[in-house]
Amino acid sequence: MSNNYQPLLERYEEASLHTMMGETPMILAQPEQLHAMVQYLKEEMGYTLLLDITAVDNLLLAHPPSSRFEVIYLFRHEEFKKTMGLKLLLVHPEEGVATIT
Repeated sequence: MSNNYQPLLERYEEASLHTMMGETPMILAQPEQLHAMVQYLKEEMGYTLLLDITAVDNLLLAHPPSSRFEVIYLFRHEEFKKTMGLKLLLVHPEEGVATIT
C-alpha cells in the first residue's frame, strides 16, 4: 500500500489510518470534518469520483454502543489507479451525517 493518504493524515491530525481488504487506505474521520476532508480529497489530492457510499450496523460488535453505526465513502483517483475510503463513526445516529455535495 502506497502512502498516498499521508497528506490527509497530516492535515487532519485527529484522523487515523485503517485499511479495507488489506490494501485500500481507509481514513477514520470525525463527522464534523467530513465536508472539508472530501473537498481536500477532491481538490488537492485528485480523488474526483465518488464510487460508493454505504453504512454498516455493528450491532454485535459495538463497544462502546456509540460506535455501532458507520458510514463509509469510497473515492477513486482521477487517474483511476488509486482508491481511498473515509469512514465515520456515528456517535448520534439519530442526527445522521451532513451531505457531501
